Amino acid sequence: MRRLILITGLPFFGSKIAKQLQEIDPTSKYIYLNTYYSVKDRLRYLLLVWFCDCLYSINGTLSGSKVISLALLLQKRVIFHWAGSDVTQAVEDTGNNRVNRKFIEKPVHLAVAPWFIEELAAIDIKATFHPLMNVGQNIPLIPFPDKFGVLIYIPGSNPEYYGFSRLIAIARQLPECLFYVAGMDGNGKEAPSNIVFLGWVQDMTTAFAKASITIRIPWHDGLAFFVLESLLYGRYVLYSQPFHLTRLVKDNNDIIKGIRQYMDLYQKGELQRNFEGMEYVKNHFSREKVLKPLVDLLKG
Repeated sequence: MRRLILITGLPFFGSKIAKQLQEIDPTSKYIYLNTYYSVKDRLRYLLLVWFCDCLYSINGTLSGSKVISLALLLQKRVIFHWAGSDVTQAVEDTGNNRVNRKFIEKPVHLAVAPWFIEELAAIDIKATFHPLMNVGQNIPLIPFPDKFGVLIYIPGSNPEYYGFSRLIAIARQLPECLFYVAGMDGNGKEAPSNIVFLGWVQDMTTAFAKASITIRIPWHDGLAFFVLESLLYGRYVLYSQPFHLTRLVKDNNDIIKGIRQYMDLYQKGELQRNFEGMEYVKNHFSREKVLKPLVDLLKG
């Protein structure tokens, strides 16, 4: 009998992951339901949850969810995939004694980043690292640009979380370096002339072609697709989280020091593409490598 897996949680990931899982495992049925914002999908959930084999939530919670509670009441297999801000919210809920113990004890817990394991363990959640982000294999080889540049992703919504003010301060201390910002258009923002706003970029290949290194500096972050994509394109990464083959940066001084070192190597003609990073991502974060084990977990 064909298995039915319902997927809920973050809309940005949910529909995309459902499609990818369906392609990897056509013998089962994967349906994403946007129970956050769609009344229609909430009604569909009420109809389908009775028949599903597993509820997979790309977002964890401890304080309460009618969607999760119903699945647990019906004794369905529930899997939480902790993704980022949900971890900080769970820590806050624990501190404020807003915890449903069933949400700790009943679901299987996965974490998109290895550094979440310790954070979750501190609030009594035993999670296993399993990445969510995955990459295709047909990535063009992009040479470094003629002029050294740094690429950062900062969306128009909540730019401060992604380090916009820090970028301004860093760029002012490195006037000889070009900084490219993908995501936001910069309208209404005061910024030094060495910051170039690219706005929304449909094809990130064009953005990566402008840079030799990238930076990713939110104070709290899941394993970002931007980081994997940067490595896949052979770029060096300054990252605020401890991830393999990236350079850990804790403050602006770390970032400035790292940029200067890479820029110096580039100007001497000694900076080659990050081939080790390219191979690592291809070998560990391919669609099959990430999604096939996830299918096995979802099917129990």
